[in-house]
Amino acid sequence: MDYKLAFKVLRIDVTQNQKEIIAAYRKLLPGCNPEDNADEFMKLREAFEVATEYAKNADYEEKMESDEAGEFLNSVENLYSDYARRINEEEWRSVLDCPFCVSLETSDIARDKQENGNDYEEDNAELLEKFISAKRLEGRSDGTLNYYQFTIEKMFEDIGKNIRAITTEDLRDYLSRYYTEKEVSKVTIDNIRRNLSSFFT
Repeated sequence: MDYKLAFKVLRIDVTQNQKEIIAAYRKLLPGCNPEDNADEFMKLREAFEVATEYAKNADYEEKMESDEAGEFLNSVENLYSDYARRINEEEWRSVLDCPFCVSLETSDIARDKQENGNDYEEDNAELLEKFISAKRLEGRSDGTLNYYQFTIEKMFEDIGKNIRAITTEDLRDYLSRYYTEKEVSKVTIDNIRRNLSSFFT
């Protein structure tokens, strides 16, 4: 899904405002119950992810145009134009040890943590346990609870990511592989998809 379609699905104009994107997603979410209409839910979730990524990239481009970035580029240009300084390792170290470079390094570390799920205290097993407990309180049978747990644990095992780092594309790839490799019926795949959609709500 491209970003223009994503904003159409969210029913808002293209924007870099993350709060506006979140508000639009939350407004539409109640009308996309994953247990009643899994396809619409997955489409809305994907649109939210695409729009959020668009806003993040736009923010990054704006930062590159900031005064801090400009000062850094000027420093590099001045250093490079002076041969004696250019071959001095300490000079380069001094230029690279600036607030702009430190912020980039921090952003990379934060992004790695987010992608790998390392900055979340609750791991997949804990979140799954809470989900099962909530379903138990809803009065679901032991057989249904066991099916929820089995399908979600298999998904975790196959994808190998923290729940908060799992994307819509990950889930689609998983369901496609499961259908092909296990040679199960479309009804089974639909049941698994409903379980996963309910878990990610």
